[in-house]
Amino acid sequence: SVLDVASKLNDRYPPDTPLDRAEFLDQRGRIATRLGHNDEAETILQQALDITKREAPTNDTLLANAYANLGFVKSELGKVTESEKLYEAAVAATRRAYGDHHAKLAEMLSPYATVLDRAGKPAKADSVYRLVLDMRRKLLGEDHPEYAWTMFNYADWLRTQQRWSEAADWSRKVLKLRGKTLPDSHMAVATSMGVLGRALGHMDSLDVAEKYLRESLELRQKYLPAGHWLIASSESILGEDFVLAHRYAEAERLLLPAEKKLVEARGEDAPVVTDARVRIVALYQAWGKPVDAARWQQKVKAPAPQN
Repeated sequence: SVLDVASKLNDRYPPDTPLDRAEFLDQRGRIATRLGHNDEAETILQQALDITKREAPTNDTLLANAYANLGFVKSELGKVTESEKLYEAAVAATRRAYGDHHAKLAEMLSPYATVLDRAGKPAKADSVYRLVLDMRRKLLGEDHPEYAWTMFNYADWLRTQQRWSEAADWSRKVLKLRGKTLPDSHMAVATSMGVLGRALGHMDSLDVAEKYLRESLELRQKYLPAGHWLIASSESILGEDFVLAHRYAEAERLLLPAEKKLVEARGEDAPVVTDARVRIVALYQAWGKPVDAARWQQKVKAPAPQN
């Protein structure tokens, strides 16, 4: 692969300084994460962080990025406790580098809120999400794409808390920017449609929910490469809506292949895979197939133990 070639060249012609080596490792690790190679990325990004801590222990800008990049991949691997600690360190370093009212701090707090949610700390996650929303609204304005992305993240979190009406409201706020500051190719458009559809599905608006979920899927099929894991995620989410509508056979035809695609793309431990399997369990429970439900329940990853 291109990454392997780059690594061999880096070994043959080593960087001038250890920090140059850390920068190369950081870039390689982030690329590996985007490709779904999270185990590889974890090892590489840990090396980058170790070098940075040793060579630049007072450079808070470099430290913040190194902590956050490793924290992200730890979260993707389901290692939530480790991820939370890394993001706490990243936020603290960012505050030291930029102060309490800076776009960089908001950028760091946003994924930290997501990790807090995964760590089972909803009240703290809610507080951090609200802080990021307030900061980005004041610093960037209500039409800025980064503010829209934070609104989507908050809407999706509200959905996980079964606060359906609030999730729908925040999703609609994002979609008001469609065609204004958000082109259809922007990820926040399709993702917000997905959250809105899922919220409406739980508010007994299944026909309208299906409309938004299908359009979300179509946008991802249009703007993402064929086989991208987010397309499979959208297929799985549409299957969830079919379960709510008691269209069990249709749901099964979407949910099972989508789960397989997600495992291939993201790995067994990825939260998106767990979500897909939970939907399959719900399908078979609703369909009156307890043996199948129990079989899939065994595949659902238990939450990582919290310290």
